[in-house]
Amino acid sequence: MEELYEELLGIKELQVNQVIVSSARIEVYGESKLAESYCPCCLKKCNFVKQTYTRKVRDLSISGKAVYLYLTTRQYVCKDCNRHFYEQLGFVDKKESVTIRYAQRLYDLCLGIELQYVVVRENLCWQTVNRIFQSYASKQVRERKAFEKVKRLGIDEIALKKGHKDYVAVVVDLDTGQILDLLEDRSKAYLIRYFKAKGEVFCGQIELFCSDMWEGYLNAAKDVFPNATLVADRFHFFTYLQKAVDQSRKYFRRKYKEQAELKSVKWLLLKNPQQLSPPQKQQLQELFDFPAYGLLKASYEAKNEFRDFLEQDITKAQAEAKIQVWLEKIQANRFMNDFVKFYTTWKDYILNYFQGRYSTGIIEGINNKIKSIKRRAFGFSNFDNFKARVQTAF
Repeated sequence: MEELYEELLGIKELQVNQVIVSSARIEVYGESKLAESYCPCCLKKCNFVKQTYTRKVRDLSISGKAVYLYLTTRQYVCKDCNRHFYEQLGFVDKKESVTIRYAQRLYDLCLGIELQYVVVRENLCWQTVNRIFQSYASKQVRERKAFEKVKRLGIDEIALKKGHKDYVAVVVDLDTGQILDLLEDRSKAYLIRYFKAKGEVFCGQIELFCSDMWEGYLNAAKDVFPNATLVADRFHFFTYLQKAVDQSRKYFRRKYKEQAELKSVKWLLLKNPQQLSPPQKQQLQELFDFPAYGLLKASYEAKNEFRDFLEQDITKAQAEAKIQVWLEKIQANRFMNDFVKFYTTWKDYILNYFQGRYSTGIIEGINNKIKSIKRRAFGFSNFDNFKARVQTAF
């Protein structure tokens, strides 16, 4: 039976001496077939054994039964340099309690699911599973060299805790959609140190940087990316125009509290007109037929006209000219005053959108997946664990 299990295990250097099979596990007692080892100090062969101890190691399951290897491990003494050392086995790392192939299997199981599920399924302690996952995840992230060919960079944030607390920044390659890193600090000073640490070559290769209007992002990018076009994300700056429309709705809602046509229209006013159903379009038309709501109608039409600019295939110069005419048209609409001031402040970054039409929209989808990772884990108390989970998920 020992020969059979040697063949089943497929570990060439392992000599199986005894096998005990129970209903839930298989215990294999064995030792290395090698009669000598190399001294780690002088690299000479050693065959003098001072003592031995039994090492318990978990391996891949066989027929649904957990396999435990009880390995007689020898301590050698080098006669040349008097170095005492234990033999190293090729199929298990030093001081590890699972074989290399089983560790890889555990890591694969952890991808996409909560670690606790793997703990229960494999009947292991959480610390072991977490240690293996962190080790393999860190190695994978180090070896991918994701920053080398990045040309267009996007950054957005997500709240690490419920209630919009402890924001972390998500750095993404806008061309590939790959998460490059998660940053625990999103301040300007930290971002400048972080990107400069990547080197001048990296900073010089960035051609476009896109983010929301958080000054820490754009100001840091201005300092570290000399060749980059800085773009304000269209979905974030368009939100300010949506707010102007909603402020108009709220004004008339307060003024005409009893008017039924003003109720339940918020999302109809904010929604893309092309996505409205015929009944919804009819509902808005009936609302705008009332002359008293002229400013609300004007705000709604101004919002949609600006949206059309974003969808049109026009250059930056053409967009600037169209928006200038649009600004003159809405100057009498008091509900648009805040957006006009906002546009004036961020004009260059907003217009840069028309050079390539890049946005952080892809990051919004990524953030939704990150939120699902948080929900599965019921939150993360350790940022490094959270970061590893996210990076390996993508």
